[in-house]
Amino acid sequence: MIATFLPPLKQNVMQAWWEDRAKEVAAGARRIILQLAPNTTTGEKEVVGVVALAMPVSETGPFRGYVEKLLVVPEHRQKGIARALMLKLEEAALTEGRTLLVSDS
Repeated sequence: MIATFLPPLKQNVMQAWWEDRAKEVAAGARRIILQLAPNTTTGEKEVVGVVALAMPVSETGPFRGYVEKLLVVPEHRQKGIARALMLKLEEAALTEGRTLLVSDS
């Protein structure tokens, strides 16, 4: 699921959405994996990729995890970042007992 927000982007709406995801992380219902890399202009580290593993409570599918928000900043694409994020997500999913990963895209 990529299109959570449509232009014109509203900072408060996006911030509230990410704050809700942080609460899910704290509750153990989600893992968010970030990739950092130096900014090509400043050299400062910044987030260049993200992927989320949603783990909703389900009596019929406690083995299922949902891959969400696999995003890589355009200038950092084609460098293996998405692959690295997915490998980390798969490791996290196995740790959580989620052996079937599903994407809604």
